[in-house]
Amino acid sequence: MDELTKVIKEIEKFISNLLNNRPPIHVVNEDGESVPPQPRKKVSLMSLIPLVVLLLAVLVFSTCTFTVNEMEQAVVSRFNEIQIVIVEDMSPEITEAIESSEKYKGVKVIARKGLFFKLPFVDTVEKFTSQLLTYNTTTREVTTRDKRR
Repeated sequence: MDELTKVIKEIEKFISNLLNNRPPIHVVNEDGESVPPQPRKKVSLMSLIPLVVLLLAVLVFSTCTFTVNEMEQAVVSRFNEIQIVIVEDMSPEITEAIESSEKYKGVKVIARKGLFFKLPFVDTVEKFTSQLLTYNTTTREVTTRDKRR
């Protein structure tokens, strides 16, 4: 029982040293000899610079880009004025509505999906689903259950 408590205390000491970020009290090499621990290397600020630059690059990229998938349409506006409309295909109705209106004269229409760029904090992107289906039919009379037209 004494050996078991020794082992448990040794394990507790080892774990507490690991949690306190200290090297273990002793290290045993392949021959079974006890070797004094090597001091831990300190991290220099110069080695952190590439990591900070990478994080900044990811942040800038994520704020300057947006994606439009196959099921979406998007409108990019700058200071609440529409700049770009991203649609699935360029229908004649869309081009006619934009060309005939004075309000949408400078609007650019893009007929593709994918990755797009925007000005961060200036441009806002609103996405709309393109899964809305319209069904054009002829008008006809329908009689309801209570025989009214």
